[in-house]
Amino acid sequence: MSEIEKLQIELLKLEVEHKKMLNYIELRQKFSEAYVSIRRHTPNFEKELDALGKKLFKKHFE
Repeated sequence: MSEIEKLQIELLKLEVEHKKMLNYIELRQKFSEAYVSIRRHTPNFEKELDALGKKLFKKHFE
């Protein structure tokens, strides 16, 4: 395998990693927007989240 082919393969690997990072960043942004929207439209957000957490904890560990 020539040096150029090795570098082309390495470049493709880097492009794939870059795409993964961009997808991750996009997903984080969408999650953040959804989280803010939910907080804005749910008056008792912390209480409901806490109740859900307790419910899941009981379901999982009891």
